[in-house]
Amino acid sequence: MDNGKKVISKQKFDNDLKLESVYTNSKLESEKLVYKAGEEGLAINVYRAGNLTCCSENGQFQKNIDSNAFYRMIKSMLLLGKAPKANCYLDFTPIDYASKAIVSLACQENTIGETFHICNPEQILYSSVVDMINNFGYKIELINQIEYEKWLFDKNIKKTQEGLELAIAQLDGDGVKDSCYRFACPNTIKYLNYKSVKCPQVDQDFIDKMISYAIKVEYFPKA
Repeated sequence: MDNGKKVISKQKFDNDLKLESVYTNSKLESEKLVYKAGEEGLAINVYRAGNLTCCSENGQFQKNIDSNAFYRMIKSMLLLGKAPKANCYLDFTPIDYASKAIVSLACQENTIGETFHICNPEQILYSSVVDMINNFGYKIELINQIEYEKWLFDKNIKKTQEGLELAIAQLDGDGVKDSCYRFACPNTIKYLNYKSVKCPQVDQDFIDKMISYAIKVEYFPKA
């Protein structure tokens, strides 16, 4: 127990475990192969990347930014001006931190055989993220999930086609949902502390850089 909350920890999964998502299951199957190689004598590590986001220094992100589910979710909010309410935390793992963390862990001999979660140890409330996006200059209204879906499918209310398509894809995909779970990475932090590798704070400045870059490459609409 941690502060009255149940902590769930799982380093390795059962070999017969299967996941419904083809994409996620492919990662699981890859892990199984890596663990098997470790059992056969190879020096292995497993790195489970969190929700990779922009570089904390300048907001730069992957070239195919439109293929990132998290950025698509934000774009749907910006285009529609509405988003569903959800009681959950979001993980922002800056790519510069993720790369430094993996290199640091890989170069430590005493990490062989370990499983590491490469994520931000400090998640942020979803509603707080929306507030910071609004502080940038947008106007996003959070409404009840049922009302949101009703509004989304109301043909009498005019909406941008792209925003509508992005939002609908989020409903059964990677969209936000109420969740009592939060990512944690104590084992990762334990080893990174030896090398003083720290995750940058995700604050208003970080969000501003993220949005500004996405506007610069003409993915996000201007505020």
